[in-house]
Amino acid sequence: MKIIILLTFGIFIFSSQGQAAQSQYIHHPHTSARVMGMGGAFTSIADDTEALYYNPAGLARFEGHDLNFAIQGGFTPSILKFTSDVSAAGSDIAKLTELLQNNYGSHFSSRVGLSATYVRPSWGIGIQPVDLTVEADIRAIATVGLQAYQDTTVQFGKAWNLNDDKSFNIGIAPKVIYRGYFEKDISALDLAASGGTLINAADAQE
Repeated sequence: MKIIILLTFGIFIFSSQGQAAQSQYIHHPHTSARVMGMGGAFTSIADDTEALYYNPAGLARFEGHDLNFAIQGGFTPSILKFTSDVSAAGSDIAKLTELLQNNYGSHFSSRVGLSATYVRPSWGIGIQPVDLTVEADIRAIATVGLQAYQDTTVQFGKAWNLNDDKSFNIGIAPKVIYRGYFEKDISALDLAASGGTLINAADAQE
């Protein structure tokens, strides 16, 4: 997958070890400082771009037009050294075995996302072409339990006012998700055979 053009208007960059360390099998496609600061209470007021993702009925109260682009990233810092060490060990099974034994019990994860959202009164659309998560657990007998999934999401929201003062609204927000998925237990022998490559795209499922 190649992303050639990225419009940088309104880019939000977010890095968090805590966020990346949690497995979220059904990802929430979008977060913001306001939503996180309200601890989830945003759902009841939902009156900006995030209404598309948290409470589409709020789109009925939205005024004006808003176009938002976002980049998200979170990772366990030690994952960088681990992947570097695996790559450096290459096909040396003794080094790979020692590396996995030294990291027994460790959990590594990373998540990156790219999204765009357009909202105007009563409706909105969100597209997230990239939402990639990789998680690895170092298990007994020098084995890596590896899981990766890449989601592509398109979400549409539509809302209606049911009275004149806009105090009662309803909304819908259907979405389509395409997922590429990889899960495998990889031994030191497997890593040696692949030259230190953790993920083989040929093993991915749709």
